[in-house]
Amino acid sequence: LVTPVTSMPLSRQRSVTTSWGRTSEWAKYSTSGPQPGLGGLPAPLETGNPQTNWFSVSYNTAPERFIMAISRNGGPGDPSYLYLTASEDGISWSPRVLLQDCECELTYPSIIDPDGNPLETGDTIYVYYITTPPTEQYRWHNTSLQRMAVTLTGRMVVPGLEDSARIV
Repeated sequence: LVTPVTSMPLSRQRSVTTSWGRTSEWAKYSTSGPQPGLGGLPAPLETGNPQTNWFSVSYNTAPERFIMAISRNGGPGDPSYLYLTASEDGISWSPRVLLQDCECELTYPSIIDPDGNPLETGDTIYVYYITTPPTEQYRWHNTSLQRMAVTLTGRMVVPGLEDSARIV
């Protein structure tokens, strides 16, 4: 069986550089207030700090937002999920919108424009990801590269759910 990777929460930090290009003393911010840059508590990017195993971020020119694809791996009897979320500033992110779930290991989501650009995308994007059946003992046996086309129309709607989260 594939062993899930321990989840690392997404967090934000910032640093000021000196005129000589060296990093100066810096701080980061968490829900507990300002923290020292090295060793302090992080601030979660998302409300509730949900599990994140792998992610990819692209600046999207259609809604003029950052778009993030996130995979969250489960374990035996706990499905894996692929989500999209968006942000105007890279600090505050919208609620996740579910794109895919599976009884598998779902890894390495990557957002790529149809022209091949992974950094700046338009109203249609490809989300690539890898799946491995839950019965596999090793990650790279029987894996499958998947590609999902996503068209951003100003509102992300999960099929069948009219009131899905608004992210773009």
